[in-house]
Amino acid sequence: MAVGALHDIHQPLALLETDSELWQLAEICEDAEVYPDFADDMRKSAAIEKRSRALNTMLMREGYAPVFLQMDDQMQLILGNALMRAMARQACPEDCRIEGVRRVAGVIEAERSLRECGLLQPGLDALAEQWHSPILPLHELTGRSGKPPLEVVRDDD
Repeated sequence: MAVGALHDIHQPLALLETDSELWQLAEICEDAEVYPDFADDMRKSAAIEKRSRALNTMLMREGYAPVFLQMDDQMQLILGNALMRAMARQACPEDCRIEGVRRVAGVIEAERSLRECGLLQPGLDALAEQWHSPILPLHELTGRSGKPPLEVVRDDD
């Protein structure tokens, strides 16, 4: 027979309903870094690759190199988590683990500018620190100055 009152029972788990695939992927990837057994199972799924694809797309939209293309699954997991955590802390310092990640995922999925929301630089800083390399703007990789390409006009008259 159990002893105690109903208020002694704590609900340790809360389920949140969401339509955000990126938020779900971010939570799964965060858990995989904490629970190594879960990480082994997760590597067999497409979760890391899907999140990395979303983060690469975001980086390119913001004018930066898609650095996750150069990483293996383990690096994508760790550095993607660092990027999301840093932006989540900036988005909602009082609840970065849930609400912050939800907000960041929402901005990315809505294709809004993280730079304009003030979330990009903390994420880039965390990513560069973990990767031990700067995150290069796309124009530095392509050799273009960010100016539109010159138009060639032919005068065949």
